[in-house]
Amino acid sequence: MMRRMQKEQAIDGIKLLEQAHREIKKQMEKGKTEIVMDLLRQCQETAIELGQMIEETEGEGTVSVGLLEDYCELVYQIYLKAQRGSLSNQYQTYRNLHRLYLQIENSIKRDIRIRIEAVFLPYKVSMWDSLESVWKAADEDESCDAYVVPIPYYDKNPDGSLGDMHDEGKDYPSYVPVTDYRSYDFAIRRPDMVFIHNPYDYCNHVTCVHPFFFTENLKKYTDLLVYIPYFASGGIGAISYRDLPYCHYADYIVTQSEWYSQFFQKNVRKKLLPLGTPKFDRILNSHLEDDRIPLKWKQTITGKVFFLNTSIKGVLQHGEQAIKKMIYIFENFMNTESTLIWRPHPLLETTITSMRPHLRPLYERAKQKFTEVPHGILDLSPDASIAINISDAYIGERTSSMVHLFGVLGKPVFLTKMKITENYDYEQANMEIFCCAVVGEDIWAPAGDRNCLMKINKFGEVEEAYQIPGEEKQGKILYGEILQAGHKLYLIPFDAEAIAVFDMETMSFEKIALRYPGNGKFIKAHLYHNCIYMVPFSYPCLARLDCSSHKVEYDKRILEEMKGLQKEEGGFSYNGSVLIGNQLYMAMYLSNHVVIMDLETGNYEVQQIGEEDDNYSCMWGEDGKFILGSNEGRKLTFWNQETGEIKEITGYPDQWKGDTRCFYDMARMGDEVYLFPYTGNKVLKVSLNSLKISEVSANSGHEESDRKNGYYSSPINYLMVRKLSEDRILTQSAYEYGLTIFHRNETTENIPVRLSWENMPYHDEELFGRQGDNLPWAVSETKLYSVKMFIRYVYRGIHDRKRQKKEYGKISNNLDGSCGKKIYEEIVKRLEREKKW
Repeated sequence: MMRRMQKEQAIDGIKLLEQAHREIKKQMEKGKTEIVMDLLRQCQETAIELGQMIEETEGEGTVSVGLLEDYCELVYQIYLKAQRGSLSNQYQTYRNLHRLYLQIENSIKRDIRIRIEAVFLPYKVSMWDSLESVWKAADEDESCDAYVVPIPYYDKNPDGSLGDMHDEGKDYPSYVPVTDYRSYDFAIRRPDMVFIHNPYDYCNHVTCVHPFFFTENLKKYTDLLVYIPYFASGGIGAISYRDLPYCHYADYIVTQSEWYSQFFQKNVRKKLLPLGTPKFDRILNSHLEDDRIPLKWKQTITGKVFFLNTSIKGVLQHGEQAIKKMIYIFENFMNTESTLIWRPHPLLETTITSMRPHLRPLYERAKQKFTEVPHGILDLSPDASIAINISDAYIGERTSSMVHLFGVLGKPVFLTKMKITENYDYEQANMEIFCCAVVGEDIWAPAGDRNCLMKINKFGEVEEAYQIPGEEKQGKILYGEILQAGHKLYLIPFDAEAIAVFDMETMSFEKIALRYPGNGKFIKAHLYHNCIYMVPFSYPCLARLDCSSHKVEYDKRILEEMKGLQKEEGGFSYNGSVLIGNQLYMAMYLSNHVVIMDLETGNYEVQQIGEEDDNYSCMWGEDGKFILGSNEGRKLTFWNQETGEIKEITGYPDQWKGDTRCFYDMARMGDEVYLFPYTGNKVLKVSLNSLKISEVSANSGHEESDRKNGYYSSPINYLMVRKLSEDRILTQSAYEYGLTIFHRNETTENIPVRLSWENMPYHDEELFGRQGDNLPWAVSETKLYSVKMFIRYVYRGIHDRKRQKKEYGKISNNLDGSCGKKIYEEIVKRLEREKKW
């Protein structure tokens, strides 16, 4: 069977015959017999050479060779006539030659099959799974010669120079025939197609393939250079990959689905083949034979098997914290009968040595700690499929493509958070609360980072808890404000998708959609004449909800005007809004302005308060008097609207500490305004008579910046402030959450608020779902949902594998194990079409 280039040579040779035929006709018209005879001799020689080449590749007895033999006989007869001087009819001579020429050309094109040569150039054996199923399809094609040529690569030194060279050719599975890169001559063989999975060339900071195998150079030796990503994605394409060398030199780029085209520049999109990823083929089609499992593993494995993956990105981004996280996870398996397979990224140690050498001693200590895990297996093998197949669940970072291999198999996926490095006693942990509504003697509050509306009695007991439909279960601050109107509670979104309305009579929810999506929508809202005015933080407009009709109106006027007054883009108003009568005052987060809106008429005015560089994160106001706390800096500003007086309040107590955004919120008791700190270290109060600042004497026994333990990790010292009466202010301190009531006599009352996992309105299986744009189905670690709880979940055996596989089917085409075959067939089809075989 011919190689493509041989067939092209044959077709080119035939075309030379046609050119010669035209010249013979022309010379016959001129009577140049000697020239005609010479041309006929050349035609005879060309036909004989063609016939020999075809017989060498196709064997004897082909139609093409038979036609060439007929052609040689015809040329010989014409030559004899020319020699005798009896060749006179140039038109008939040309027609006879041309007729046979067409038959030969059609036969070569139609009857001679092409033998394709495909070359696969992996550089790390651990990434071979991104090419393997395409190679298998090529290898099974009888008309294709498929070569696997592992290419050498270098470690990069910290200064960017090339370090040690590696050649992993000997490490490939025994069923993969490997060709040494030194014995494959690209210039001579000129393969029809070359498949690569390394997109970087010189751009990688950790490793570098041998420069001969840079994409720019490879393109010189092949018709089709095809890039297949070495990683799998859950729905997002990295913008950083769209300007790498492969985008310029590859003829085709394989993507998981049509969705990924948006991540490439327009001039590259024509190269995209949305056919899936061979990485999924490898794991979907692999069948684990018992003899592939190392004997030492078999002797270690007990109970459920958990796969721990640690990536390069985690260490580069989080440094020491990432290694502490590894140790924390190891500790969770110290006293269990479960098996932990730890698989660090193959280049992790190289990366630490090259880019974070100061972390090497700590990483060595982590490796030593792992040896203390009773059923621990350190997997440094080049093939991850063995560990994946025998594992029951995944634990690790969300940034690694390894997570998606478990995803397509329907195995539970637990995404770790770097900042969590200790376990907490949840039964003794208080709930985080950012807002509440006091209804009679009860407090209604959405939990801070859980999808849960709680009814809390005066003793802090959670009497009832309700899941809010259509919102994420954990990890987001869903609501910034909650207000009562009649027998309904209105939960105003911060990160939630929609307004939630809870009917306290029917104990049911209604959702009101908002026009504009996004996080950080509203922190404050105010009820006036059965309408709720939602003051935007990051939302693009002021929103007004009619509590009777549940219609929402949007007012963009103020934000459009304020764009020109703010010194930078960002939030509109934080805790800086108050309602006095029908006047809504909104202090700007990024400028020294206060917007005053008449809620009866909808008219508003903008007033400049303080110095040019002032801006405000919180505000208190009553009876025309206001105190504003700075967003940047520690300044407190007093403003008397009636007299126009504006002055700075000075004289902080000696022990006061705070440099910027010192105050979270304010509330009045008697003639004093209490200032609750954001970053400041003490609760202060300001006398409205003298404007003097003093420290609130209630002794908490700790600095406001302190936390009881790592569970209480909020950077804000106070999370909520609510005035209950003239003598009481309800707050939540970040020290240990719960509720604290400040009394006018400067005593405090602490009320713990606890909700055990068993009393949550949803269970851990309901926590699984989409975890951001790049993770179709997983669960995320939180302070509440720990590694230990995930281990318990896996043992319960209730995971919805079918649902998980269905969700992954939305982000990758050919998720039935046929991706590699489809890629190979498509490349062959395009090669044939472009070369017009």
